Amino acid sequence: MGERLRPTLAGACFTIIVILGLTNTVLRWFALHSGDSFMHIRIGQEILRSGQVPTTDSLSFTHFGAPYLAHEWLFEVLLELLYRAFTIDALVVFSAVSVAALFWLLATQAKRRGGSWRGILPAFIPFIFLVLPMYRARPHIITALGFAVGAWVLNGTAWRKRDWRVLAAFAAGLALWTNFHAGSMIFLGVLAIETLTGAGLAVAGKDTWSNCRWTLGVLAAACLGSLVTPYGIRVPLQVIGFITTRGFNSAIEEHLPLNFHLPQGISVLVLGAGLTIYFVIKRHTIRVAEVVEIAFLALLAVYSRRNALLFGVISFGVTAQALSELANAAIGVRRDSDRSRRRQAGAELLWVAGTLLVAAMVLLARQQPVSAREYYRSPSHPVQAVSFIRAHLPEFGDRMYNSYDLGGYLTFALPERKVFIDGRADFYGFEFTDEAIQIGHGENNALERLAHWNVDWVIVGSKEPLAQMLVEPAWRQVFRDRIATVFQRNRAAH
Repeated sequence: MGERLRPTLAGACFTIIVILGLTNTVLRWFALHSGDSFMHIRIGQEILRSGQVPTTDSLSFTHFGAPYLAHEWLFEVLLELLYRAFTIDALVVFSAVSVAALFWLLATQAKRRGGSWRGILPAFIPFIFLVLPMYRARPHIITALGFAVGAWVLNGTAWRKRDWRVLAAFAAGLALWTNFHAGSMIFLGVLAIETLTGAGLAVAGKDTWSNCRWTLGVLAAACLGSLVTPYGIRVPLQVIGFITTRGFNSAIEEHLPLNFHLPQGISVLVLGAGLTIYFVIKRHTIRVAEVVEIAFLALLAVYSRRNALLFGVISFGVTAQALSELANAAIGVRRDSDRSRRRQAGAELLWVAGTLLVAAMVLLARQQPVSAREYYRSPSHPVQAVSFIRAHLPEFGDRMYNSYDLGGYLTFALPERKVFIDGRADFYGFEFTDEAIQIGHGENNALERLAHWNVDWVIVGSKEPLAQMLVEPAWRQVFRDRIATVFQRNRAAH
């Protein structure tokens, strides 16, 4: 009676992250940093304009007309709709709200596993270093959210009771998830681990074969759900081909192996060491499948640093649980009753909804009728260079070379010209992606490769080696600032 309801730690985290994401200069810079975000807006515009998903490439001149699967099409439509509502702040809104939702899900899951704020808050410290490199408006955060929800289900009551509704939930969830981001295929690996460990326990007599068959049914339902896309089975086939192409790790930074000298790598190392000790101590009470799943994601993180966030998500619940048990052993923590938890959950949902409503009203109230090309002033995008090119557009032909990192932004800011390459590395393939990056680095006969592609003009980062190689009389510099340099081929010299 008269019990005071207040937002839980999870609700408070949600509100704080949304506020920081919308107002903090550093976080706004992270959200606006990736050129791929602008490319996703451009593809979303094309989908809404044509009323169908693309089947061939229309953004590049090097691969124009080649078969193309926009397997992130639903995310791209969402980002374009947000852009229509908030202009360039759409990227900031998506990043802030999605990451806040991720923290909310993880904190709530940890609380339901018996964690306390004394364990959850310290668990957030290494997790922050895992999420920051992915704090941007890209579909990878959708996969992180999917992993958080999936981990909640796998460690929840419905999974333990073998509730048939889990099958329907995973089938529908994977269908939706795969249309946002094909990273859902990695979660199918997690479900496969559940099935295989279940079979192993059944062989050892520690579980029943009926439970193993039920888990296999969940995996089958999820696999069928992942095929419910406009492209069908072609999406998982493309993902498998991309994952097995080891060469990508030498071409693109986010695909490189984990660097244990950076905060991201140190966080994975510390979490892995701590969890190993905890698993040894608690080996009789921790689910075997959960241990194998965490080890699986740790290996993927070492293989490619872009998977470090997924390792952090899948391991957060047990990390917070371990730290909470450590705190409980020292001082003890009072646990809420189930009734109190249910009432508190209702208040928390109202708190989250109110946060989103206020944030949306503030953003809509301060909108200005300007385009992203004029409004955006990030230190990583060639805004002034694009303005110069657009002012002299007839002088720039249809065949340009652009740096890999600039391609995504150019697809959006300069739609009148097709790019040499953009961030769709899975579409372009390793060999061409590596060739394009080497040209920018001035390697592997870069000038000859430009001649091979009959390039008319070049836009590269001002600090890239190629910018120092393009000299008269073959080339002439027409624009330069601290971000980008533009060259035109001097045809009179040939």
